[in-house]
Amino acid sequence: MKKFWLFEWLIIPFKGRWYNPLDWWHIIQVVYKISRLSDPIITIFGGSGAFAGGKYVQWTYDIASKATALGMSVITGGGPGIMSAGNCGAHEKAQELHIKRPVTLGIGVYGVDPDYVNPCAHVISLPYFFMRKWFLNRYASGFVVMPGGIGTADELFEILNYMKTGKIKHRPVILVGKKYWASLEDWYKHGLQEKFIHEEFKDLFVVTDDIDEVISLLQTYHGA
Repeated sequence: MKKFWLFEWLIIPFKGRWYNPLDWWHIIQVVYKISRLSDPIITIFGGSGAFAGGKYVQWTYDIASKATALGMSVITGGGPGIMSAGNCGAHEKAQELHIKRPVTLGIGVYGVDPDYVNPCAHVISLPYFFMRKWFLNRYASGFVVMPGGIGTADELFEILNYMKTGKIKHRPVILVGKKYWASLEDWYKHGLQEKFIHEEFKDLFVVTDDIDEVISLLQTYHGA
């Protein structure tokens, strides 16, 4: 089950940044919305520019749909492309199964995709990227990383570094799209060979094209 740190929403804005008093209101909204989601929660990352009719968008939709059918909740960055597909997969499966509880949420950042309206999820925008990433990482039992660009890579490597340094517990990190992630996988193997990445961290993530494998891996985490 999710455990909300006492007054954690009071602490976040002080982490190395100046803040606006309205930040409190945004943070309280996110805490409240996440608290209404049922565990386990999975976070889906991926590019906003993904082709609407492409296979990666369809895979994301299917993963979110299957996860929702198994009682999981889905959170994303709230934007278009992969993010919207994740929210819609969860939302539409909930409607199909007549699930009344909230099943999905978008957490955005002001000034990023400002004209986009997510059709399937309530989106709360925060002032800073570090705030959004903290919420997307803190309560997730697993991470699905779809193809994306610089922002997606930033989110992926932050999660891997947090797990490597023990800042968060090890949990499933699944990169979907073998062809897309092949070069990154090769780089990681080379880092292991050159001893820049320790052998104990060789299995921090899995790369697959199999949606059923994604769902199976997401079900393996039972931590707090």
